[in-house]
Amino acid sequence: MADGDIFIQDINKGIIMKSPNGQCWRGTMNDQGMLVFVPVNCPGGSASSVNQSCTDAQVRIYPNPTSGSVTIELPEGIANASWMLNTLEGVTLASGKLSSDQTEISLAHFVTGIYMLTIEHKGHIIKSEKIIK
Repeated sequence: MADGDIFIQDINKGIIMKSPNGQCWRGTMNDQGMLVFVPVNCPGGSASSVNQSCTDAQVRIYPNPTSGSVTIELPEGIANASWMLNTLEGVTLASGKLSSDQTEISLAHFVTGIYMLTIEHKGHIIKSEKIIK
C-alpha cells in the first residue's frame, strides 16, 4: 500500500462493493486492465444467509476450459434455477432455465474467449465462474 492505494495480488479474488440499492458486485480485472463486475450475494448480513440450501462449492461447472459445451451440476433439491452467459464486459449473450440437476450448455457458436457464467436460484446468485473456451 502506497499513498492510499490498495494493492491486491490475486485480482481473481476480486473486490466486493455494495451499490446504493443494496446489490453487491464483485469486480475483477481482465487482461486488458479493465474492471469487470458481476452481481454476487453480499457477504454477511441477510443477503448471504438467504441461500443456505446451496453454496458456491456445491454447484459444479465443467469442463473448464472447454472446446464446445459445459455441464452445470446442481445439488439435490435445487429447482427452477437459471443460467446467464455474459462477456467479461457484462453483455448477456445467452440465458436459460436449468430444468434438471445436470444441464449441458453448448458454446459451439461462440468465439474462443473468456466468458462469465452465472447461476441464479430464487433471485440470488449461487455461482459465478469464468469460462474459457
